[in-house]
Amino acid sequence: MRKHIFPTIFYLIIGFAVFGFLYRLIKEPGQLFMSLLVIIGIMVVFYAIYHFFLSGRTGSKDMQRYKQAVKQSKKKYKPSSSPIQKTTSLKGGLSKPNKKKARTNSHLTVIDGAKNKKKNRATN
Repeated sequence: MRKHIFPTIFYLIIGFAVFGFLYRLIKEPGQLFMSLLVIIGIMVVFYAIYHFFLSGRTGSKDMQRYKQAVKQSKKKYKPSSSPIQKTTSLKGGLSKPNKKKARTNSHLTVIDGAKNKKKNRATN
């Protein structure tokens, strides 16, 4: 029986809210508009207080560490911006210089396993 009480009360409150909204929309639309503006204004003030004062304090050390890690990563893996020199051949045309891509060491390691040991499946 207790399971059915909560949804009934919830739907009853929602029904009264819809009825009140429609009643004020028909009878007093100006007052409804003003009350909605007041509610929205209060929400904006609370959001501004939260955003400017409280959100900067939560997790600030983690954010600073993250930003520092991003900066180090960008410094380590920045693309090489060496100027490309164009050379002219004897015929007067432009030739492209040979570019070699720099290989970066991968962060993967090889784990040596026992590949030479084969199981005798007939005995198992």
